[in-house]
Amino acid sequence: SQEVQEDLVTITLAAQNYCGTVNDNIRETCAQDDAVTCNAGDPACPSGTVCFGNIECEVQVTTSTSSTNESSTNAPTLALTTSIPTPGTITQPPTDIPTFSTDDNDGGNETGFGCAEGTTAVPGLAGCCVADPSFLGDGACDPWPPYNTAECGYDLGDCCKESCNPDSAFGCNAKEGDPYGPFGFFCLDPQFSKIDAAACNVENREWIGDGGCDSDSNIPECGYDNGDCCRQTCDVEKAYFECGNENQPFDCKDPDIIYRADYVP
Repeated sequence: SQEVQEDLVTITLAAQNYCGTVNDNIRETCAQDDAVTCNAGDPACPSGTVCFGNIECEVQVTTSTSSTNESSTNAPTLALTTSIPTPGTITQPPTDIPTFSTDDNDGGNETGFGCAEGTTAVPGLAGCCVADPSFLGDGACDPWPPYNTAECGYDLGDCCKESCNPDSAFGCNAKEGDPYGPFGFFCLDPQFSKIDAAACNVENREWIGDGGCDSDSNIPECGYDNGDCCRQTCDVEKAYFECGNENQPFDCKDPDIIYRADYVP
């Protein structure tokens, strides 16, 4: 007689680069057939997404074990068959700041878009011309144009907490006392943003989303300082300054927060 037993096991595939908007979502969906990669030689990521590097994808696979007994006195012979998906062929994915060619001002951009003197076109980002392409996707928001624009993927994801890559050079979580900063999150990506760039007319965009409540930007147009002024929305992990610090205490005015039953000033 022959018996077949099936088991569900989890394996980790070789690291690849994947297109997306939120790091956690990519890790949840990277095993799906429609997952879009951005490895060396792949096309540019679709509009509205950015490239996340060095993602180790976990997938569940079914293993089948069959056993054959020829007699009651013989030990069973086991035959193991396993169906495991094979990851795409990749070149070593980036683990630090993206590197771009700056040899000429069209940068190899497939659209042939001409850039102003002193700026470089970024391959894969049509119409994106910046002075230093290494600033894109480095984990620290450069809040002003041309970096924080749709053409440049909103600083290649750096300016929104949801799309900033924690595996980048600065890690999206620089803190007071570090030799660089301050950095905030002046998020303009319509997928995540509560900021109206035209109406949020502030001098220091880097102060928005930095953890310290700033009265000038504690208005609806600026997303109530992008959450800094409410205890429930200030991001302790990503904030540059301590949330609710004595120099910039909470002053919550967001109606979505202050009218909640569990609101704590």
